[in-house]
Amino acid sequence: MHQVIPRNTEPALVALLNEKINGLVSLEDTLPCVCIVHDMRDFSLVYMSSQGKQRLGGQWNEERTAGKDYFSTYFKIEDSMFFTEKLLEHARTEPDEAFMTFFEEVRTGPDHSYEWYLSSSRVMLRDTEGNPRFSLTISMPINIHTHVTKKVARVMEENRYMRAHQHHFGQLTKREKQILACMARNMTSQAIGEQLFISEKTVATHRKNIKRKIGARTDYDVIKFAQTFDLI
Repeated sequence: MHQVIPRNTEPALVALLNEKINGLVSLEDTLPCVCIVHDMRDFSLVYMSSQGKQRLGGQWNEERTAGKDYFSTYFKIEDSMFFTEKLLEHARTEPDEAFMTFFEEVRTGPDHSYEWYLSSSRVMLRDTEGNPRFSLTISMPINIHTHVTKKVARVMEENRYMRAHQHHFGQLTKREKQILACMARNMTSQAIGEQLFISEKTVATHRKNIKRKIGARTDYDVIKFAQTFDLI
């Protein structure tokens, strides 16, 4: 078990936190999952069950885990930033008993490699002002020998691509999205112009602007972008 009581925590909240963690400790050897408690102010680690430390094995480092390197050491940082933001949003809009479920990759594999986990998080405790203070996450490893793992990997990769290009998509006008969809279907400028009632020259100009905006160099880039944002 790993446990750290965060600084600047009200005594009454510390007592409640200890009570919750003691309950987790009493069950940690029987639960088929890793249990983790984070301080939601900065998502530093407060508690990790013994199974979590065992799965990290030789990768476990007390100093890294307690500090800011926790997520960058054991997780894909871009995913962690996305999930922590989503959890904060979830805590603002949903009741505490509601939970958020997601897939994530953790460095628990051989040679510090990533393995897939199915995780669920919820608010565990709020402070005296009603702000979300501590979160509880349970994580279960996904059997790498099932077909589910490959499907999860594809979905996660598409989600990463979508997050990375969301601002590009937002820069496109309604007309550009229409033309992009036609481009992804391999339509010629003449055919696009006839369908949208614009000149072939105008279509050619739009093509150049669209490729520049989305950073596309090949036809495959255009198709992937259009598919990701459900334009085709």
